[in-house]
Amino acid sequence: MLVLHFFKSPQFGLNLEANYRQEFETDVDYTAAIGITQTTYISMKIFQESWSFEISHGLTNADKDFHDYYYEVKEQFASTDREAFETKAGFSSRVTIITLKKRFGDFLLFPIVRHESLEGSVVQDSPLVKQTDYSFYGLGLFYLFI
Repeated sequence: MLVLHFFKSPQFGLNLEANYRQEFETDVDYTAAIGITQTTYISMKIFQESWSFEISHGLTNADKDFHDYYYEVKEQFASTDREAFETKAGFSSRVTIITLKKRFGDFLLFPIVRHESLEGSVVQDSPLVKQTDYSFYGLGLFYLFI
């Protein structure tokens, strides 16, 4: 991960973050690389004594191998309901993430909201795409040993 701090203080941060990942598929006895993704985020963070808030918005790009794995429909698998689709490398999705971290003694409460959209991506027209947006809501509770 590459992080460029535009502004950083004890209470506030504004960053540009770039993640590069080699993605894998695996099960108990098999592992294979499926492609490379790169996401660039602009991230704003607010820090207080026992809590922090972060909102990030980013764009994900992926190579052809990654898009093939999830969105390609080869000619031999095409049907009347699902036409063939050839993928290419390029813009993959837009993502927004909001997190809040609140500390209670040795515990950290971590709610998260994530929204991702394929709107305008190079894979948006794949017949395997049934909807272009999704949202994820989660809640984590961690015990800190330190």
